[in-house]
Amino acid sequence: MGMDVESRKPDDECFSASIWSWRALNQLLLDSGAVDSTLHQDMSYNGGMGPKTPEECDFVVAKLQQWLDEHPGIEYSVLYFQGAPRVHKGHFVGAGDAGESIYTVRRDRIVQFVEFVKRCRDKGGFAVW
Repeated sequence: MGMDVESRKPDDECFSASIWSWRALNQLLLDSGAVDSTLHQDMSYNGGMGPKTPEECDFVVAKLQQWLDEHPGIEYSVLYFQGAPRVHKGHFVGAGDAGESIYTVRRDRIVQFVEFVKRCRDKGGFAVW
């Protein structure tokens, strides 16, 4: 099970993520300021939402690149406790308590996503399916 993030212009441009890593990556998009809470929520399921303009894509790239620069060598993890996120910048070790779920996106996948968004810039942005 996963999320497919595709450029809006029909081509072969696609970024696939497991549902677990997408949850962390989507939370990073919000926490970094790359997207607002409405778009974050809309991209939490496969309804075809995402940035549509070159300017929005540039903003996403800039915010994620800033996060990468400010957190060298760190993966991004989110701990959900009974459905509410608690962000942890780093990597969780061990299992969470009852009611906790840990979602992580590896640093190399964040970099790959940044490169994907750059390629979608002039293709009408991207949509989450």
